[in-house]
Amino acid sequence: MDSYWYKLKYSGYWCAGYAMRGLDLAGQVWSSFRGYDDAKLRRALDAKSELLPINWFEFSQVENKWIENGAISKDSNHVIQKMPNGLKVATLNVLTNDVPIMDEVVCTPQRFRYTCETILAQVDADVICLNEVSAAFVPVLLSQDWVQKRFVSSCQDAGHCRPRGNMILCKRELAFKLWIENTVGKGIRGRPSFVAQVDFRITDNTPKSTLYITSVHLTAYEQYPKIRKAELERLISALNATCDTEAAIMILGDFNFHAEEETASIPAEFYDVWLELKGLRTDDSHGSESSGDLADLAYTYDPNHNTMISRVYPPERRRMRLDRVILNA
Repeated sequence: MDSYWYKLKYSGYWCAGYAMRGLDLAGQVWSSFRGYDDAKLRRALDAKSELLPINWFEFSQVENKWIENGAISKDSNHVIQKMPNGLKVATLNVLTNDVPIMDEVVCTPQRFRYTCETILAQVDADVICLNEVSAAFVPVLLSQDWVQKRFVSSCQDAGHCRPRGNMILCKRELAFKLWIENTVGKGIRGRPSFVAQVDFRITDNTPKSTLYITSVHLTAYEQYPKIRKAELERLISALNATCDTEAAIMILGDFNFHAEEETASIPAEFYDVWLELKGLRTDDSHGSESSGDLADLAYTYDPNHNTMISRVYPPERRRMRLDRVILNA
């Protein structure tokens, strides 16, 4: 009997997944028909971004809560850390679910706990960039002992984080300045990027390296490549206006690049780190793949390997490299 009800319930969720996908596609067609997409593109092209300095949050063992610490970004307190093994940076879209009835299908509570207690804890990164953080995810992450003891955060609690927003965690000894992207434009409702400056050196005898690490989440959906390109360009413009000219800039996160051709949206001064590491970058293609089947290993949205995709969107067959890491050094 239990098995019967489980199959019946799961069949309902399966139908709900098809319905969500159908509504999603219908909405895209309707937006295009009514000219909403053209208006959205005009707003994206007209908008401007700037970086506003903000303070980190750290966990106070005395007060047993996360508190704002404006002293971290002060030059007088800044110590250059030695990193003999280099700097390790990670990015992850934690997948927020906006439809409560689907929480059981995508195992939201269990998935959030596993993400925080196992995946992020074991990756042992110095800087962690997150996308789609939510009011349900933030408390789970910030309650972790390893986070409270070793990291500072761009968010203080669930109320301090925007829905489906971005977030950065940085090891205390590395954390220095922090900015949030402020976009000015009519009708712009984006997900502001966070930018963290870290200074380090490999050995005592090597010069200081400065890296601006930016957590980004560009507009979703296949029909919006021009909007994503505009968002990336205005973010880079804001970075260039704020960051030291001699420093390196890394931008990582969910770019929502649905087609590999969108790699051409990456400005010429940046390169796709994965393609560079695999020897697939060509100088005249701004990082587009040149040869080989190695790209098959790089999909970050792949229903062939991630069975949860078929639970959310049962008919989905696309394999995409939505997430990127780009660097201008």
